[in-house]
Amino acid sequence: MNQLSEKKERHISSKSIEKKRSRKPLSPQQQKKKQLKLQQQRRKKQIMNVSLGVLVLFSLLFLLNIRTHYVDGESMMPTLQNKDKLLIFKTQKIDRYAIVTLKPKNKPNEMYIKRVIGMPGDVIWLDKGDLYINHQIQKKPSSLKEGQLPDGTIKVNIDPLVSMELSAKEKIPDDYYFVMGDNRNNSLDSRKFGLVNKDQIEGKLALRYTPINKFGFVN
Repeated sequence: MNQLSEKKERHISSKSIEKKRSRKPLSPQQQKKKQLKLQQQRRKKQIMNVSLGVLVLFSLLFLLNIRTHYVDGESMMPTLQNKDKLLIFKTQKIDRYAIVTLKPKNKPNEMYIKRVIGMPGDVIWLDKGDLYINHQIQKKPSSLKEGQLPDGTIKVNIDPLVSMELSAKEKIPDDYYFVMGDNRNNSLDSRKFGLVNKDQIEGKLALRYTPINKFGFVN
């Protein structure tokens, strides 16, 4: 059996050698086409590798900069409901009226979700326990009558301790924000605990992912 198989192998190998010898050499044009095809294959492979690398990089950045939270309470109603599940994008680049998550100073293990009402540089003034915020003017107006307040003025009633904190200020300082819940009658926010430093802010609301029928971006 061994001898027969050896003869067959020799017979096959001799045929393959004959075939190789019988092949005609490629013409210059054929060689050029072959090289071009090989170059295209290499280029496709490089593009696929680069694309895969970019995808992995963006996936890692996404995972590192996204946090998940669920709403516990009614302070952001009707915008957000109790038990809504959210994706938060970690950033300290905050826009006016953005919904943000933050750590209160006196409760560092908790996380609040509020809306940014006052930004650094906004003009502020106090009158009888009320705080006025305006981002459209350069200084406090001379008249405090409600009917004569400049456009864009927001008036909120604040805690006496917060009033003392802000009494000497004419503008919201750099890196500080005034935040409030959308449910003004049931929200613990800057009216009670004062301005929020940017270092307390975790990030901005990216989207709500449950309940499914409310999936999407939230303003």
